[in-house]
Amino acid sequence: PNSLVVNLTSGKILTLSGNTTLSGSLTLTSGTVNLNSNVLTLGTSGAQVGTLSRTAGFLYNGTFTRWLPPHLLPCQARPGFFQWALQMPTTVLFGLATQVI
Repeated sequence: PNSLVVNLTSGKILTLSGNTTLSGSLTLTSGTVNLNSNVLTLGTSGAQVGTLSRTAGFLYNGTFTRWLPPHLLPCQARPGFFQWALQMPTTVLFGLATQVI
């Protein structure tokens, strides 16, 4: 799929049924996404990173991977460097940031 908008009523959970790559955007308006031990990838390369927008909601029980544009790559990987929240351990390899959540 190109994009995913999560806008669920209270108490509803969206469950991923397999590894998913979004080339366009991920919008978390309201609701929870159970990654179900799968990988959700946003973007397809450092040139096409996709757009992440969050008002409310969260992802859990899997791996979220996001491509980063070259100008956001750290000179040294360290906690707190990125403009979006990451919990360690996070791996950044060739512009691809991966977080097990």
